[in-house]
Amino acid sequence: REPRVLHDLEEYLGRHPDSDSTRRIVEEGMRSSLTVPLVALGRAVGFLFFSSRQARAYSEEHVRLLRQVAGEVSHILEKSRLYDELLETKVQLERANTTLARLAAEDPLTGVANRRVFDQRLDEEWRRAQRAQGSLAVLMIDVDEFKAFNDRHGHAAGDRCLVEVATALTSNLRRA
Repeated sequence: REPRVLHDLEEYLGRHPDSDSTRRIVEEGMRSSLTVPLVALGRAVGFLFFSSRQARAYSEEHVRLLRQVAGEVSHILEKSRLYDELLETKVQLERANTTLARLAAEDPLTGVANRRVFDQRLDEEWRRAQRAQGSLAVLMIDVDEFKAFNDRHGHAAGDRCLVEVATALTSNLRRA
């Protein structure tokens, strides 16, 4: 979590011959490096890595300045991460609200609109008919002897019956 200055990369590579990253930057002609950690909310989130073709290129002044820069970059990265989390949470909340609105508007057994939606649509259509000076038709359907059917064949059969009636009606609708 502290900056690390390697004043002589060739010397460092001699002491750490298995360091592939050091070997690569030495092959590129680099002779010193300065690595500054990016720390946000107490945890490392990345590094700023500087290298120079000159040995002993980095002083304490460089370290101090780049530590400040790293602090600012860390704050920006953390704010960006939090913003991304907030956007994802917003999307999840919108999906949940859409699902809740759908569930609140439809009968769980048949999937057709419930009484609340009927009342809202009736009010909307009534107002539309008044504005257009048109007419409005409402079709009310009663399943004859449903209670007796339900009692005789059981609730599961009654549920299937209601689903079939709802399916027959909605599959023949021409408009919403």
